[in-house]
Amino acid sequence: MEPPSASAPRWCVPWMGILLAVSLLTSWNPLATAKLSIVLTHAAEGKNALLPVRNLPEGLVGYAWYKGRHVNSNHQIASYVIERQENTPGPAHSGREIIHPNGSLLIHKVTLEDTGYYTLQIIKKTFHNEEVTGRLHVYRE
Repeated sequence: MEPPSASAPRWCVPWMGILLAVSLLTSWNPLATAKLSIVLTHAAEGKNALLPVRNLPEGLVGYAWYKGRHVNSNHQIASYVIERQENTPGPAHSGREIIHPNGSLLIHKVTLEDTGYYTLQIIKKTFHNEEVTGRLHVYRE
């Protein structure tokens, strides 16, 4: 029996490949990299618009939506208490908005004036709140 004509390099042993794969899998965690976000929404004037929220963390008490780029109590559209599934209108509520249990904001019969930025504040059980801003674009049909 003859020895193989080309031997594998000394640094390339099978267990090293397995070790590399395991270390990559344990260090790569898609949940850790998932960031809270609001999906950019386009809607025709007079139609309903949904501002969907992505990557909500666990352990939330509620949500609050604001018109504009910042949390400002004068611009609060509504708040939502998860445990009671209760929407409470704020000063900027027009009667057309509702917060869904998943945190998304639904605006009925959007107008051109609804175009702009919207900020979601999530309230955690630890009361360490997070904020994220998204945009709604309303166009004429």
